[in-house]
Amino acid sequence: MIQRAIRLQRALLYLSCMGILLSTFSIRNMAKAETSEAMRTTPDTEEEGLKVKLKEIKVKAKTQELKEHPGAATVITKEAIEAFKPISTVEILRRVPGIHAPDEYGRGLRPNIGIRGMNPNRSENVLLLLDGAPIQPAVYGAASAYFNVPIEQIEHIEVLRGGASALYGPNTVGGVINYITYRPPLTQEINIRETIRAGEQFSSTVSYGNTFNETGVQFQYTNNTGRLVRENTDIQLNDVAVRFTFPVGHSGQADLRLSGYVEESDTPGGLSAAQFKDDPKQSQRSNDEFFGRRYSGYFRLTQPISKSLKFDAMTYTNSFQRDWFIADGPDATATGNSQFVRDFFVVGIRPIVEWSPNSRINVVGGGKIHFEEQEDIVRLGTTPDARNGTVDQEAELSTLAGTVFTTAKLEPIKGLIISPGIRFERFTQEREVGLRAGTGAVGGSLTTEEVVGGIGLLYHLPLGIEVFGNYSRNFQPPTFSEATDPTSGTANDLGVETSNNYELGFRSNISDLVFIEGTGFWINFDNQIIEEAGVLTNAQKTRHRGIEGTINAGPWHGLNANFNATLLETEFLTGANKGNELPSAPELLFNWAVSYAVDTDLGLARIQMDGTFVAEQFADAANTVQETADGSNGQLPSYHVTNLRLDFGIPNTFAGDMNLFAGVTNITNEKYRIRRQAFVNGIIPGLTRVFYGGISLDF
Repeated sequence: MIQRAIRLQRALLYLSCMGILLSTFSIRNMAKAETSEAMRTTPDTEEEGLKVKLKEIKVKAKTQELKEHPGAATVITKEAIEAFKPISTVEILRRVPGIHAPDEYGRGLRPNIGIRGMNPNRSENVLLLLDGAPIQPAVYGAASAYFNVPIEQIEHIEVLRGGASALYGPNTVGGVINYITYRPPLTQEINIRETIRAGEQFSSTVSYGNTFNETGVQFQYTNNTGRLVRENTDIQLNDVAVRFTFPVGHSGQADLRLSGYVEESDTPGGLSAAQFKDDPKQSQRSNDEFFGRRYSGYFRLTQPISKSLKFDAMTYTNSFQRDWFIADGPDATATGNSQFVRDFFVVGIRPIVEWSPNSRINVVGGGKIHFEEQEDIVRLGTTPDARNGTVDQEAELSTLAGTVFTTAKLEPIKGLIISPGIRFERFTQEREVGLRAGTGAVGGSLTTEEVVGGIGLLYHLPLGIEVFGNYSRNFQPPTFSEATDPTSGTANDLGVETSNNYELGFRSNISDLVFIEGTGFWINFDNQIIEEAGVLTNAQKTRHRGIEGTINAGPWHGLNANFNATLLETEFLTGANKGNELPSAPELLFNWAVSYAVDTDLGLARIQMDGTFVAEQFADAANTVQETADGSNGQLPSYHVTNLRLDFGIPNTFAGDMNLFAGVTNITNEKYRIRRQAFVNGIIPGLTRVFYGGISLDF
């Protein structure tokens, strides 16, 4: 077990975090008065002091413009999310250029998101945030995302695909995705939504928001239950969140959000090549089950000190329990199971100070203290459906990280913005392992220090054209398995993933009806860590390069269109696989959407067709083409999925504003392989045709 001193350290750290934040309330006496109404509109885009000031980029939009960020970025707005009615964030994120987001069993419960050729498995190579607070249960030691925020609770999504290493961290090599939840409204708002999908999966959401004497309240509850069209996809999920905003003194603003998430779901596993050909909706793993429990909260204080100086601090914490029971084979051959029981605890504080003496200078400085702890137990069950067993391996893992950073936005001449930044990270990872029913305990530790950062340029040309470019040095910390051997606990230092990222692009509103953006990127890894057959190895030098672009047109007489594409080239530059492509990195991603909306006597009616094309990709570093009989290796063929969406808005009905919607996912019923996983017997099939319909009421 981790020493008692470490547990005491964890408690003291959290208490100190809360103490620091509470002590800042005294600063309000130094602040100049500002209206609480103005403070209530402070955007949630600032994580670690970032003032990106993104104007909304709609997936389908008339106005598409970025301001002051010298790199590729996208904001998926509330309107775009409403138009798509996605089952999860994964589905809507596919509309962003550069993102490869294969689903997992069609439910979006565990996001698999990769950016610019990074392996999308469990979103390990992208930083996921919720209102600026990290989502991954152990962002330094085990960044795998086993939890996803329900899409019904998200107001909009911000995606940065380059030039963010000084402002965010860690795991920013691929990019940063920040989910922004609904803030309390100024007046009462009630929303009720019910959706049913083929296979009898029901999704229900209830939300309530209001403001009472300058204290805002936003309550949200989401329930998903039932199953989709594939066998063994049953789910029971409940998520509840409440958010409070209230003024502090005469000019400060406080923001508190608490949430709880409980999930019980079947995991249908993979299929052999023959089984996939026969029926991709079947499942051979009726005993595999996942249990998840997550409780989280953050508290943020924004306090002006003077007209040009502002203090901003956030403390966050979450507790996540993940129990996964996986049989040792398909139903026909399984005799026992493996039970992966993990408990996570995370706490951190991030204070910053922002100085803006005038509109051409903005300087941010701050830091972060972050602690995370993971208890990892593997048990062996004697039957495929056992829920208890013999301890085969147990470990306790912890990380204590400290960060300082500074960044600036300078406009030396009108229209030219220069954004330099630097970040220092230091963290210590510790592992204690007990082997074979708790005997033979050993331990190890690794301390890592890294300096990252970069510089970006943005220039406003005439006719609404912006050109930008940036360079950034990025890093990704070693996971616990990379830092110390998972079976012996001894040193297993595979090294920090480091990369040099370059980006050059432009964007422009050609007219009021057309927006275009294009970006070229080049990422050189000094030492990229990859996983093959469950073993982590150092792939040494690798390269990712490509171009991505977006064209949005409309509205024109009710018509809107969006097209985006990513052309990608990845390559091992050294080692046994030199010259090969990296796994899970398709050379072409293409997304399109076309919609038509018309006003009727009753309300607004809209029809939309959209699709996603993913080129062929390899499942291993050796670039094996031939599919194995068990489906666990071989090239993944290309696929194209087309969807149909209908909705009809009726305002001012007896039950409030009503929206009726329906659609078909994968309208052509294409059978395709989403990925391969030897651990669960091969091919993970993509979602076949699914019909859905629902109703939404706003009061």
